[in-house]
Formats: sequence, structure tokens, C-alpha cells
Amino acid sequence: MRFDGVYVSRIKYHRQGERKPNLCCTLQTVFYHRFLRFFSDGLVLGLNTTQAPQTAVAALKDRVSGNKEVTYGQYTISGREVKIVLFQRDTSCRSSIKLKPDQSFNITFKLSGSTGRQVLQWSDYYMVDKKGGETKKSNIEVILPHFSKFLYVRAKSYTAQSAGTFNG
Repeated sequence: MRFDGVYVSRIKYHRQGERKPNLCCTLQTVFYHRFLRFFSDGLVLGLNTTQAPQTAVAALKDRVSGNKEVTYGQYTISGREVKIVLFQRDTSCRSSIKLKPDQSFNITFKLSGSTGRQVLQWSDYYMVDKKGGETKKSNIEVILPHFSKFLYVRAKSYTAQSAGTFNG
């Protein structure tokens, strides 16, 4: 596991566009990126965005991000398996980072590749909702193109505070 960069997944898919007169059908092509930033103490930050990759990398540089779309969580590593639990930020709290504990995103990846060319491949994904005293688990089918692999990309601005790797 690398801590001096981000893991990036580029997503491209097509969806039904707005219906217009005299057109058979319209399709929109959608592009966005998923980013994961790992810290050596088990903290992980996540961000799904259509913004430029440089903007996302800057938003994930520090442990506390000013970007309200950043998700926060913990990860564990066992062999080549990486398990992540992410929570969305409660945006009603302005002064500190408060997470919404009633919904979690639980992801398992398989880590592969060499130190400089690491890849996280989706293995399992489910959401847990806790509302009204009930807990509901929703499995999400991991299929392309919505769940493409994450590739490691070094971020030069990260090296001073989090250089290193972890071999689980």
C-alpha cells in the first residue's frame, strides 16, 4: 500500500439523454473519477468527482479536507486484501469533521502489482443503512464500467508528510 499518492479510477458510461423532437434517441457520455487516499495509521479519504484530477489531489492532501464531498473512513489490510469502510460527512457541522454514522460504504479490494504500479481491483461492495433502529445491508453488484480498477499515481506534494509503503 502506498501513502505518497492517490489511487485513481476513471469511470466512463453512457446514459439516456434528454428527449428532443425529431431525434431517435440521445445518449450522454459521462466521465468522472474516483480517488482514494490512504494514510499509514488506517485513515482513508475518498472522493468521487468530475473536477480535474489536480483539484481532487489537492482536496485529499491533508487529513482534514475543506471539500465537503470527501468521505472519511478506515481501512485494514490482510495479505493482498484491503477492506475499507467509508462514511459521508455531515455538512451541517461547520467547525469540525462530523461523520454520518447511519450509512456506511463497505468495499473490499484485491491489491496487486509492484510497488510503483499498484492496482486495487474491486472484489465486494455493500452499503449499510441504520435508521429507525433497523439495519439494512444492500449488496451492490461490482460490474464494469462503473467499477473499474484503481491505479496508483504518485503525488509529489504528498511525499513530505506520508512517504512510505505498507506490505501487509
